Amino acid sequence: MRDFLVEQGDKLLVCPNRFLVPIAKLSDRFIIPNSTVIVIMEYRPGQRERNRTRAWRLGYTLCCAGVPVFDMGERMRIYCPCTGDAAIFDALQFYNESIPPDSQILRDYAKCGECSKIADVVGEVSYKLEKDTVIIDGAKRPGAVPFRTFTQRYVLPLQATLL
Repeated sequence: MRDFLVEQGDKLLVCPNRFLVPIAKLSDRFIIPNSTVIVIMEYRPGQRERNRTRAWRLGYTLCCAGVPVFDMGERMRIYCPCTGDAAIFDALQFYNESIPPDSQILRDYAKCGECSKIADVVGEVSYKLEKDTVIIDGAKRPGAVPFRTFTQRYVLPLQATLL
């Protein structure tokens, strides 16, 4: 289990049909491989009601699109592919109206609830399951150079189900 990051099962905002990063479900929690292609971000929405609502809406939209977002009370924890961490980080900076185009696209998708195209902006982790082992090869994003890393293998614990 030391190769995995553990999150409580009831803290995931939404459970979509498909995740963009490998995530497995145990009986009462989720586990995510501690890989170099998965970036962990924590964000604490500000005190302004408008920005707070926008941040949680963006987090919910990301989770619907397949980026795991966990509710940690006053903050959210996001596990995203390394190809999209900058876009997500900049999109969460609501005090700044001058942001890169990818981040603005994420904000626009969150406003209208469009989840299907978010993977084009944030990318996804390239992984596969062989028997009880998750094999991670890198991260990819349409229209960008794939991020390759050495092949990483993570043996799932007993009774874990890859989602």
